[in-house]
Amino acid sequence: SGSGSATRKEWSPLDDATTWSRGGYGMRRLSESIYLISLNTIVYSSNYPWDDQRDDDPFGQFAWLERALAWLRSQQHSGSGGNAPKALLTGHIPPTLDNFHFKPLWSENFAERYTRLAAAYDDVISGQLFAHTHCDTFRVLPSANVSHPLFISSALSPVYENNPSFRVWKYRGSELLDYTVHAADLDPAGPQRGLAFHPLYSAMSDYGLSTLSSAAEWREKVADRLAHDDEVWGQYVQRLWQRPSGAKVEAALRDGGFRARSVCSITHVLRTDFEACVASFGGGGVDGHPANA
Repeated sequence: SGSGSATRKEWSPLDDATTWSRGGYGMRRLSESIYLISLNTIVYSSNYPWDDQRDDDPFGQFAWLERALAWLRSQQHSGSGGNAPKALLTGHIPPTLDNFHFKPLWSENFAERYTRLAAAYDDVISGQLFAHTHCDTFRVLPSANVSHPLFISSALSPVYENNPSFRVWKYRGSELLDYTVHAADLDPAGPQRGLAFHPLYSAMSDYGLSTLSSAAEWREKVADRLAHDDEVWGQYVQRLWQRPSGAKVEAALRDGGFRARSVCSITHVLRTDFEACVASFGGGGVDGHPANA
């Protein structure tokens, strides 16, 4: 039974062998200032509904995430100041609507719980990085307490008519400073004789931002301008698929309905709120452009 002098080991989210084997999620320390939390978002997908909806926390991932973020906050408070450590929240499927059919990618109860956690622990979150949609875009979560945007990167795979692309992130300490998207132009006639990646755009300079991590600035300088500023809308559409032109880009630019849905999907990640936003544009789409079916 021991002498009683041994002390119980302090819990740490970095001891994640059990969470990886049980549910495919965990946490890693990248530097003194930044941690990476990798979430298993497949279990929240609206394509794979749980038979028993009473289980609102598959694999105990949300409970673990809240405990991990609380642990990180305690590390900030016990530190000596300076650049307080924060976490990057990463996952494959984002807790938003997609950019093709504008349908929820997560079951709504899971998306709402994630948003509550992101709001409650905003002070220890450095950024939210997701993918899955094959579109280069971003989202603003529906809470004033979430101060940073949710970033969605495109893909190397071109199966949704996107050009292959990847992002290179620039950061200092725990702060995300900028990202540059690198893309390669595919020959639609094929086959490909080569694939040369080139810088496509930088978020800070091309969107005219003063900081990358302010959801309020992304809303003001990008999201709120998409409905009425044709230049910003054109840039956004080209970056969705990393294509400067083509039938898909041209069709999207002319489709007022697609424009309205795109605008609303950025700032309304829940289905009911999104539909109310789209309805506010009326049947004619945005700026008089027709709302194609």
